Amino acid sequence: MLKRFGKEFGGEYGWAAYHLKTKRVTFTRLEEEAGDATMRSPYKMASYNVHAGPKGLYFKLGNLDGSPALLAGASNAGLTDPAQHAARSLVA
Repeated sequence: MLKRFGKEFGGEYGWAAYHLKTKRVTFTRLEEEAGDATMRSPYKMASYNVHAGPKGLYFKLGNLDGSPALLAGASNAGLTDPAQHAARSLVA
């Protein structure tokens, strides 16, 4: 894929670099190109559990009602907001 689309393909959001004809793609640029900057907050919220930081300790995407329990497997809890945002972005 790097030969076909260039070394930028190996970076963050590299799949879009070829189409946007740029070397570095940011989430902000993707929002601008899509004409929809309303997903910034949900994107950041979903990142709390992936990237190190204090908010990840208190906000767990898969737990209901702020339960302090650690998940031991898959969970469909907390999918309402992401599902609504996905549906909205597909229809808009």
